[in-house]
Amino acid sequence: MAPVAETTPPAGWSTVVRQRHELLPKGGRYALGCKRPAMTRLNLILLSLLVVCSVSVVTAQHRARKVFMELTQEQEAAAALEVEFDRLRLEQRTWGMHSRIEKVARQDLRMHTPTADGTRVLSLDGVALQR
Repeated sequence: MAPVAETTPPAGWSTVVRQRHELLPKGGRYALGCKRPAMTRLNLILLSLLVVCSVSVVTAQHRARKVFMELTQEQEAAAALEVEFDRLRLEQRTWGMHSRIEKVARQDLRMHTPTADGTRVLSLDGVALQR
């Protein structure tokens, strides 16, 4: 294998390395375990804030869906109660009709309209008058 010829770095290369070296801490390069403490703290705070906000958004959406489902169920129950109420009002009108009451009185209770001989008229002073 042929030896690799070394090339000279670009003209501005040493300046770039020098500028980067000035930004590094005195201990040398930033390794994985040695990050800038202020930035790390800020990133952790922002990450925890992001997680808390995300969890609160998910919780709020879940509650909203749950409340909406309950609202839908209650609206369906209200509609069913309204239908039943209308049916009961119709039934009440049917049972309270004068012709029905008279029919039940004649057939089931064997009632009849009194004759003129069996009728007494009372005056306001409580004395019975005969007809």
